Amino acid sequence: MRKKVFTVRETYHSERIRALVIGEDAPLEEVVRRFTKPRVLRAIFIVDAEGRLTGVVTRTDLLDYVKVKLGIWDYAWPSWKRAVKYLYATNAKDLVHKGSSDAYVRLDDDVAKALHIMTDHDLIDVPVVDDKGRILGDIGVPDIILKLLVSSKRKLRKSL
Repeated sequence: MRKKVFTVRETYHSERIRALVIGEDAPLEEVVRRFTKPRVLRAIFIVDAEGRLTGVVTRTDLLDYVKVKLGIWDYAWPSWKRAVKYLYATNAKDLVHKGSSDAYVRLDDDVAKALHIMTDHDLIDVPVVDDKGRILGDIGVPDIILKLLVSSKRKLRKSL
């Protein structure tokens, strides 16, 4: 059995979450506006009326949307449904990254689970949810790296 290094609770951030969450019925214009505010924003977490995660929209999803709208979509891709979905998209839920409704972690999960989800869904950060699926915050690759660096320094100091 592999050693549990850090939990999500020890690593995640709750204070940034306001810029990352938007209702699934929000118009596309609002989704794009959210991406333009903090230039480092890589994804927006989409929630239903009860505030539960329903998916994630990434910058790549926006890029694919623009490709379809401009007619430069790579039609060799096997996903015609996705192209049609983007062609008729009107709100946030229409841009949700495929399979991303399962791209979340809970507070007591190991950060390794967060990293696996990031890899599986090509995400830089993932939402942290409570037992009802409501978003508490997010955890990202930089958060995990920083936690590892700080922990390594502490271990080094203790060993000296």
